[in-house]
Amino acid sequence: MPKKILFAVLIVISLFLCSSAVNKAITYDNDFINSLAKGLDKRWEDASSNYKDTTAYYEKATQFELSEVGRYKERTFKDNKLKKLAIEYINVLEDSKKLTSKENEHFSSDSWVEYRRKRYELILDIHSRKKIPVHDTRNLRDILDIGIKVKQKNEIIQALKKIFKGNNFTISKSSENSDELNCSGTFENTTDYYLRYVPMTIVACNKNGKVFFSTHYAVITEWREGTTKELNLTVYDPNHEFNEIKVSLDEKYLQFR
Repeated sequence: MPKKILFAVLIVISLFLCSSAVNKAITYDNDFINSLAKGLDKRWEDASSNYKDTTAYYEKATQFELSEVGRYKERTFKDNKLKKLAIEYINVLEDSKKLTSKENEHFSSDSWVEYRRKRYELILDIHSRKKIPVHDTRNLRDILDIGIKVKQKNEIIQALKKIFKGNNFTISKSSENSDELNCSGTFENTTDYYLRYVPMTIVACNKNGKVFFSTHYAVITEWREGTTKELNLTVYDPNHEFNEIKVSLDEKYLQFR
């Protein structure tokens, strides 16, 4: 009897160890990377001969990738950071497909460009984590270069938002009874980049946050790192409701080097 019990215990332990080893071994990091490479190569190969600037083509191109990587959303990864990036990438592909589907009557080219920029940024992040073994290395290299630019631009935008945040303008009246306010602000380029063109909208708000005056064309040009630039505008305030100035960047047309 003891021998039978010992044998049974050994069998259970063996099964447990085997099960643990199998569960530990089943991760999909490499499978995802290989599928991503396959989907990208399919997309690029088709684009080389069949590209059309239509939503139908964009949807088809996106599906090339989704067919390869879509299944990894629920899979287990050894590298949790890679899994997070994989899920983000799949989500962007799914959102891109919804945008370009024939059921969507409100296609936005700006949204499509934004999804594309996000894709390129994620491809850069994924490739930095685990090399993507595509056949078309030239196309990948171009995308990685764009991804770097996207990251740099995002970094600059966040820095500029901090620079312009707050009521950093000096306010003075043209004369005691004037309805015009002279607004002047000095700002330092604290980024690590030479900013060639920084377009923005500047608005004046009352204490309730309501905009009562705006200028749709304000721009800073040739702004070197560590230097200051001045913004000046005149606000017409007939009801004497001025409370603060707010600056909003026109991110689309920001230029830097």
